[in-house]
Amino acid sequence: MRLLLDANVLLLWIVGSLNSALVGTHRRLREFDIDDFRLVERLAVETDDHVSIPHVLTEVSNFLGSGPQQMVENGTLALAAYIAKLDEKLISAMVVATNPEFHALGLTDAAIYHLAGGDIRVVSMDFHLCNRLAAKGVDVINPRNFRTPGYAPA
Repeated sequence: MRLLLDANVLLLWIVGSLNSALVGTHRRLREFDIDDFRLVERLAVETDDHVSIPHVLTEVSNFLGSGPQQMVENGTLALAAYIAKLDEKLISAMVVATNPEFHALGLTDAAIYHLAGGDIRVVSMDFHLCNRLAAKGVDVINPRNFRTPGYAPA
């Protein structure tokens, strides 16, 4: 199984790995708590084969910032190290924009939808993307589901 982390989840993993005190407190990470980080960390570490797309990586790079405006020290170094180890798939924005999902999901999520399936598991907090992926038969994990009392992950 290969793993594709949506932008906000990848941001959580990178920032949380460098400074877990920012989880739940930084404006881009307020929707998460430390349990979300631990779940994503476990999923990411258990899977050696990661896949991503330029759209996700660009979003994360923009969120992390650079130089004196970096969200977390060494954030861009951590992202660069992640990029060096993954299988980057190029999906043309022109191709993505011709799919009906583009209008419902936007560019990045529609590109994820286009790529996902087969042996690619997606981790995302985006409710609409997760629902569409699940309907397509994709192995998708939304960390919010683990917050539901009585929910037992497979």
